[in-house]
Amino acid sequence: MLLVTNLPNGCDDSDGVTVTANITMPAVSASVRTLKSIVLNANVTLDGTGSAPGATILYLWTTVDGHIVSGANTLNNCVVDEPCAYVLLVTNLLSCGEQ
Repeated sequence: MLLVTNLPNGCDDSDGVTVTANITMPAVSASVRTLKSIVLNANVTLDGTGSAPGATILYLWTTVDGHIVSGANTLNNCVVDEPCAYVLLVTNLLSCGEQ
């Protein structure tokens, strides 16, 4: 609320504005691009196609025990070479993140 007062004559007026948050979670979808198993010295590409796209969307692939060779910040070009669980975090800079 903003209150403005004209001191010489004592008149005042007020106005307000409502700010709402964009809390819509971005869509997330993760899969392996090919159906081959990770074997010794073989790479597999993880694919997040189906997740929310856009200029305000960030992607981050993570793992606890696996190994990301390249592409951790890409939608569908994350290359891994260890069998493990991998997580795709999709963040909309205008709202929230979803895994």
